[in-house]
Amino acid sequence: MGVGHLNRALTLADGLVENGHVVDFLIYGEEPVKQRAENRGYSCHVRSISKLADIDLEPIPRSLDQIRYDAVVLDLSHTDVLHSHAFKTGIFFDRLRKVTHQIAAFDSTGENSLLHECSRYSIDLLIIPYIVATTPPAGDFVLKMGPQYAVLQPEFTRKPVRSIRDQNANRVLVTCGGSDPTKLSPVICRALAVIEKPLEVQVAIGPLFCNELKQMIQREVVKSPQQTELLDSPESLAEAMFWCDLAVTTSGLTKYELAATGTPAISLSIDLHHNQANQGFAKFESVYDLGVGVSPETITSSVEFLLNGFPQRKKMSAAGRTIVDGQGLNRVVKVLRGLRDA
Repeated sequence: MGVGHLNRALTLADGLVENGHVVDFLIYGEEPVKQRAENRGYSCHVRSISKLADIDLEPIPRSLDQIRYDAVVLDLSHTDVLHSHAFKTGIFFDRLRKVTHQIAAFDSTGENSLLHECSRYSIDLLIIPYIVATTPPAGDFVLKMGPQYAVLQPEFTRKPVRSIRDQNANRVLVTCGGSDPTKLSPVICRALAVIEKPLEVQVAIGPLFCNELKQMIQREVVKSPQQTELLDSPESLAEAMFWCDLAVTTSGLTKYELAATGTPAISLSIDLHHNQANQGFAKFESVYDLGVGVSPETITSSVEFLLNGFPQRKKMSAAGRTIVDGQGLNRVVKVLRGLRDA
């Protein structure tokens, strides 16, 4: 499970608890992810991603057989894992049915989407909380689609008045997700270093950044003339988003947080799949999309253009808040409670 998806799951869990429900977690991930859930007070079972190919490993702990849940909610960073030879998909869903009355899942679109597999796996509710152009198939399941179902932490949805600065705009947030698998953070830092205008920069260091990546970022920060602060595994980036004039970000759920806070952003994609997911935001002009394999020089010129472009940033900010209204958590909790009562 990716950090963004875990934050979404934790936020949903908090919303359900506030409505009187009890929530447990089964996480397919590594220890830092488990600790994040346990630090929030949730009971947590963990299965290591690296052991998914172990034919003797139960996909769901036997200890959960003693519990009958009203619903199980799946939130997978990459649904293609369900189609891999290593993952025992049929056994997984059969075992889920033994511990729950209803199965709900957050999903994306694309060839590995669960959208066309709901009947096969007896999924009762599918939530695709993204900007999509997919025509949904008919089926005996509930489908909720669109960014109005984006589940965000409360601090992203309180919507204070957004300040879009003009002449003095120089604050840049760099955020590349929880792990930054393609090591774009140091590339962005290098691109910001050559900008003549003095900048204030904040760089988010995700909880799954490897030591090598942290060292690469540190080297760039030491060389840079820009005033740079490293944010080490922040629980939330809301404060940083409201602080900055511009964010430079990779793909992922962060773009929904940026939209909700009205933060103008430059978007880089780590691969073609993520680039496709960014196109909806590019279409609505809430982000300045640079695509895949971008050079530091292109990042530099784009940052300079937008920091000097007050009208563009103001338009991007308004567009983002039009896309994401911040009420997704309430909508998802309501539909899950309706599923239980059906």
